[in-house]
Amino acid sequence: MNKYKFIALDKEKKKIKGMVEAASIDELRKIISFHDYYLIKYKKVKQDKKHFISHTVREKDIKELCNNMAMMLSSNQPLISVISILEATTSNLGIKEFLNYTKEELNKGQSFTSCVRKYNKYFSNLFISMVDVGEKSGSLKEVFAYLSKYYENTQKIKSKIVNAMIYPSILLLMAVVIMFVMCLFVLPMYSDIFIDNNIDLPLYTMILFSFSNFLKEYFIFVILTLILVFLSSILFLMSKKGKSFISLVLSKLPFISKIYKLFNIYIISSNLEIMLSNNISLIDSLKILITCLNNSSLVKKFKWILDEIRRGVTFYSACETSGYFPKMFVEMVKNGEITNNLTNEVKSSSKFYFVKLNNTLSRLSIFIEPVLIILISLFVGLIMASLFMPMLGLLSNIS
Repeated sequence: MNKYKFIALDKEKKKIKGMVEAASIDELRKIISFHDYYLIKYKKVKQDKKHFISHTVREKDIKELCNNMAMMLSSNQPLISVISILEATTSNLGIKEFLNYTKEELNKGQSFTSCVRKYNKYFSNLFISMVDVGEKSGSLKEVFAYLSKYYENTQKIKSKIVNAMIYPSILLLMAVVIMFVMCLFVLPMYSDIFIDNNIDLPLYTMILFSFSNFLKEYFIFVILTLILVFLSSILFLMSKKGKSFISLVLSKLPFISKIYKLFNIYIISSNLEIMLSNNISLIDSLKILITCLNNSSLVKKFKWILDEIRRGVTFYSACETSGYFPKMFVEMVKNGEITNNLTNEVKSSSKFYFVKLNNTLSRLSIFIEPVLIILISLFVGLIMASLFMPMLGLLSNIS
């Protein structure tokens, strides 16, 4: 597809300037004629390198888009008008690009869902599926209201996790800086003193001094290696295999695995709440949910649950047999299926685990800070202890 800048006249013979995407000049003329414009001048836009730059769209940007869409659609404005207003007011380049493309495609008669699918690099399968349901059922404003609330709560959880890790990260950084300072400046000074006075060194002190000498001699090499490892780790963790690896590690770590499981249960409950509230069947909801999960182990469990439901097993029985879900979640699902009110029970589950996860994260920050302080103190104390015995030998020599 090519982009064309054009100048045209409307019915009142006023000049209209704009840019459209068309496969050929003939298609450009048809698009202009469709809007009852008379084409005067056009120019093909050259595709520069900037066109291929992938803009960053974060979850909070999508939340803001959902919130604005829900608010403006609630005032009964046409979808095309809402898209045009948001395109003019949004600051995120990725969202602006998507809205510009959507506006052009809607004017050509394309569906909103097809535009969202085109930008699946920005939007999750849950988002795309919900937009599809909302467009077909005429309930886009309700869908965007649900999605806005979902992204808002997810952002709160993730912000709390980040905030809980800020102070421990600062402590770890300080520990690394202290280690480098002591190994580069303090320990070599003591090493020279002990060698000059022929002091017998314990094994752990010799190991510490050897590490200090290595770090001092190959400092640049060590720093470059650490930077390379750090960048390689980031690239790996951003990949599909990396995300699966993170999921595996988080599910095995003591205490952290409980928080990770709570987070997964909350995400599952929230996703099911959104889909079931918009009259998507349980089987279709589970199909969409499987495509939204990053945890490969959890994906396998839900594929098995889906097969069990197709065989006639109830949802709660399949969840219970899988051995992954807490008893509270299973009981809520069971009650919902028995009373034919699964949507409300899943909604209650989402609220329950949102509160429980928040409380657990609050306890995490309280627990992790003193543990890290103790570990750093032990680390510094170990270094001091390795110097204490040789210092006694030095004092006895002086005496």
